[in-house]
Amino acid sequence: MPEFSPSTLSCNVGELHAQGESASLLFDVRHLPSQSPQEVSARLEALVERARLERPGVEARLRCQRCNPALYTPLDSSIVTESLRIMADIGLPVRVAAKAGCTEAGLYAAAGMQAVVFGPGRAEDNIHAPNEWVSLSQLERCVDFYAAVIEALCCPDPFPGS
Repeated sequence: MPEFSPSTLSCNVGELHAQGESASLLFDVRHLPSQSPQEVSARLEALVERARLERPGVEARLRCQRCNPALYTPLDSSIVTESLRIMADIGLPVRVAAKAGCTEAGLYAAAGMQAVVFGPGRAEDNIHAPNEWVSLSQLERCVDFYAAVIEALCCPDPFPGS
């Protein structure tokens, strides 16, 4: 999907442990909304099976610890259009981006809820990094955004037009 960065499935190695004749590898696969998690798992299982066949005597296993669905929210959805309107209203830069990441928002979308991901501060070279930080003013603007989204989408005017 060209609107995502990276535009293909990505994989990150988290831990590699080796002791004696055994080794374990903990990794994270992030698929795109157009890719089925079951298909990705099946392809990984096929790789494990191939390793078993090509290396007799080598035991290989694959275990999924967590499977979060990918998130894609259409630009014309009410959560996106309201979020963009609110960003403009409170003076935040109005932009939409898609990125490979892991978030609970995909679980909400899979349950039928519209979702966006929004947070304070600079993400690039900052999130999940040593000395991650956010300024108090950015945090306060984020709270303003969340409050306005909740008011607009969760507490609609009970008497429209009055």
